[in-house]
Amino acid sequence: MLKPANAYVRDFIANVNPLSVLTAWNIMRDQRDLPKTDDGWVWLDRRKTTRFKLDANGLVEAAERDGQPIVWVSCDDVETMPEDAPPVFWAKPGTTVKTVMLAMHKSNTAPVAIFDDSSRFIGAVGIRDVLQAVLRR
Repeated sequence: MLKPANAYVRDFIANVNPLSVLTAWNIMRDQRDLPKTDDGWVWLDRRKTTRFKLDANGLVEAAERDGQPIVWVSCDDVETMPEDAPPVFWAKPGTTVKTVMLAMHKSNTAPVAIFDDSSRFIGAVGIRDVLQAVLRR
């Protein structure tokens, strides 16, 4: 017996691995929606562990995690990063969710900052964002 066409589409979607099709852009929280402090810092995560201070052009002036200055590196380097000093990672909107998750793991669950092609901060992906995207299916 043939199924209706929408049943085939529903089955296909239910069986697609979201890690292979979703990107950082699909699940990020826009920087306009992130909490801000009175002195110009933007929190990247709901736990308020990681924050950036942005200039008027949206470029990062300073970055902190747990009150300490941090090094932030591209998700492109996530496979080669040493384990001893976890950084905070950044990504482009087209970075896969799989890579974002690996970066969070390597950085002990720090959020991943998202930057546009002009190096302006545009948003962040935290643990909850990834979980909501994966569990939404």
